[in-house]
Amino acid sequence: MHIVYQRKNPLILHTITRILSSVAVLLATCSIVAGTPEAADSLESGKPRILHIMSYHLPWEWNEDQLNGFKHGLNLPEANFEIFQMDSKRNSSEQWTQSMGKKARQLIDTWKPDLVYTNDDIAQANVTRYYINHSIPFVFSGVNAAPSEYGFTDSQNITGVLEQEHFVATINLLRKLVPTVKDIAIIVDDGPTWPGVVNRMQSQMNLLPGIDLKEMKVIKTFSGFKSLMVDLQGRVDAVAMLGIFTFKDDSGSNVPFTEV
Repeated sequence: MHIVYQRKNPLILHTITRILSSVAVLLATCSIVAGTPEAADSLESGKPRILHIMSYHLPWEWNEDQLNGFKHGLNLPEANFEIFQMDSKRNSSEQWTQSMGKKARQLIDTWKPDLVYTNDDIAQANVTRYYINHSIPFVFSGVNAAPSEYGFTDSQNITGVLEQEHFVATINLLRKLVPTVKDIAIIVDDGPTWPGVVNRMQSQMNLLPGIDLKEMKVIKTFSGFKSLMVDLQGRVDAVAMLGIFTFKDDSGSNVPFTEV
């Protein structure tokens, strides 16, 4: 049984540049409410205040690549960046993500950034959607769900880049390497990132003649994951492991993906 780890291509570094060029112009000319301490600080320093809210944590290569690409596209080296980590890979409970979302919103309301950059779906669900048509511009990246799920459609202050997986190309490459592959399974954790991804993959099965999706499983526990992998031996030829980040151990804590 061959293991396929479906890693998505981060298009953000290139395709977001045009968006950020427009945002940079906006920041360079934005007006600040006079008479506030924030206005005085910003006028005195001349530095735009940019808040980056990441769904995950540092160090995390995916987050760091997106942030570096954002800074490159924005091209405002004098900007004052603040980073807020929601840490939802290591703590994925609804109570945690809602609490961190509330803290992030409190930071926005007190620090009053000129721009907020959010990445991945957790931040959209718990932060960005609360600021639709707000005076503060928001830019997102790494988002798997449709913008309409967060109410972003026709929003005047929110823009960004969606994350799209290369499922068909990955399976076709696998077939070139292992021509006997026919039956596959898909495994995801219970994170909010994956429903949209799985729906797209299932809708593309007609582009893969000769490939049969035998099983698609949402797994919540590490023990359940190990049992399923044993069960799939001999039943499928390949497994696409999309999300392996929120499996719980016997105490209810997230198992590090490196251990999985």
